[in-house]
Amino acid sequence: MDKLIIKNTCLKIVLNKLQDLQSAINEAQMAANNETKSTAGDKHDTAKAHAQNETERLGMQMAQFLSMQQGLMRLPLEDHEKIQVGSYVESNRGNFYISAALGKVKTEQNEFFAISLNAPVGQLLFQKAKGEHIMLPNGEICVIVNVF
Repeated sequence: MDKLIIKNTCLKIVLNKLQDLQSAINEAQMAANNETKSTAGDKHDTAKAHAQNETERLGMQMAQFLSMQQGLMRLPLEDHEKIQVGSYVESNRGNFYISAALGKVKTEQNEFFAISLNAPVGQLLFQKAKGEHIMLPNGEICVIVNVF
C-alpha cells in the first residue's frame, strides 16, 4: 500500500473531472453566444437563460472539485495511529481513504473507497485505531485491520 500512489490517483480523478467540467462550461458558453436573435424573441431569451443556468451549475461543480483538489494536495502521507484526514484504512468490509468524496477508486494494487471525513462512514471511523470496530449504516460490523 503506497499512500502517494493512492493520493495521486485521487488527484488524477479530480483533475479529469475538472477538465470535463471546463469543457462543458465552454460548450454552454458557446451555445449561449451562438444563439441568434430570431423573430421569436422569447425563444432566444429562454435558450440564453438556459445556457446561463447551465454555466452557473457547472461553475458550482467546478468550485467543489477545485476545493477537493486543494484538500487532496494538502493531505499528509505519513501513517497515523488513529484515523484522521489522510488515513488509509484497511478493514474487513473494504478499504477507505479518508480524503475526498470520490467513491470507489482502483489502482493497480488497491481498491478502496475515497470518502470525506464528513461522510457517515468517515464520521464513524474518525479517531478509531487498529483493532477497533464500528457498526456501518447497513448494520454490518466493520473491524479496522490496519491504519496507515
